Amino acid sequence: MPSGTLQVYTALAENAAPLPGVTVLVLNEAGTQIARLTTNDVGSAPELVLTAPDEAYSLDEANTTVRPYAVYQLRAEMTGFQTIELEGVQVFAGQQTVARLQFLPAARTLPEVEPETIPEHPLFAGDGGSGPGNATSIGVEICVNAGGDFEAAKANAAALVRLLMEEHGIHIDHVVQHNHWNGKDCPKTIRATAGAWEAFLALCGGQGSQDTDPELEAAVDALAAAGIIDSPERWMALDYTANTVRLLLLKMGRYVTQ
Repeated sequence: MPSGTLQVYTALAENAAPLPGVTVLVLNEAGTQIARLTTNDVGSAPELVLTAPDEAYSLDEANTTVRPYAVYQLRAEMTGFQTIELEGVQVFAGQQTVARLQFLPAARTLPEVEPETIPEHPLFAGDGGSGPGNATSIGVEICVNAGGDFEAAKANAAALVRLLMEEHGIHIDHVVQHNHWNGKDCPKTIRATAGAWEAFLALCGGQGSQDTDPELEAAVDALAAAGIIDSPERWMALDYTANTVRLLLLKMGRYVTQ
């Protein structure tokens, strides 16, 4: 049976620091639990294989009747943090779906959890099943809650773009707007602000980021080589707050006592 995979990452909303120990429940469209995952020290859950419709449905531009992806739900819980519910998670055959969940501290009186729903949509780039946008590019969505920190959201997106550029050998000239593929006014806020796209590309290229700090880069590489941390690119992209330092001290303490 055709299948795709789901990769869940959990982090603190305030600074994108990895959040380990989160319980992630995966449910099918009917609401039946099919898996229970726990994130590790870098906020990553084990990759999960999930059934999905045959990929031929995605590639058939004439297909207007069969949904080309399977739909799942996520419920993520961690003591001391607000529960996250995500509906409409789409999994395509032969593809990896990535869910990055950002947690806010729990309020003294917790409101009823309201799930976030990912709406049904055609393929990401909007240029058809065999169009170059969907066939040859990687879509990155910049998401920020109402009243949230849009600058932090852009910095997080740029950090992800830098990582993808390094992993796949993508040149900065090939980082384009959604508008490039189908003319949609997206990313709308960035497009509406003079110089904002150029500033975002500068972030993607490492300008104004911690990647330009050679001393920090050497320290992160040394910690990774010693086995104290993994995913050095993610550590380089973090804002170093009290939560990040706490996580690093815990890792160093475990390393020393092993």
